[in-house]
Amino acid sequence: MVGALIFDIDGTIIDSIDPHIQAWKLTFQKFGKDVSVEAIRRQIGKGVDELLPIFFSEDELRRFREELERYRSELFKQEYLPKVKAFPKVRELFERIKREGKQIALASTAKQDELDVYKKIARIDDLIYTVAARKRLKNLNRTPIFALRQSRNWVSLQIK
Repeated sequence: MVGALIFDIDGTIIDSIDPHIQAWKLTFQKFGKDVSVEAIRRQIGKGVDELLPIFFSEDELRRFREELERYRSELFKQEYLPKVKAFPKVRELFERIKREGKQIALASTAKQDELDVYKKIARIDDLIYTVAARKRLKNLNRTPIFALRQSRNWVSLQIK
């Protein structure tokens, strides 16, 4: 019996893929790279540690990685985050899952402050059991099968 379900956020609960792509595109331009939307789209879902080395050399990243990440984060928060919307019926789906006695966990490489905004946008904050975020989920998007093990207020990912 399934006791918990885990959901990604970007592109699953929140319609935010295109805004993320646009923020990356503008960031790459500011830092001297003309990268196509299609090239960026193919990398969406990767954490920043995996995404940046595809487009920048080690030397470039040593020189301006912090500034680049700060710029992209602020650009996304100021220009795009206020415009993102939840996909339709997310709250209703989560309410049904809860009525069926299951726990709901979120998994994301997004920063905590973005996660908090996403939960508010989707109106699901009160329905979430736990969140597995950022560094704990390094390769989640490329893991085809995983299981959940509940232990107190944490859901651990068991890669099979």
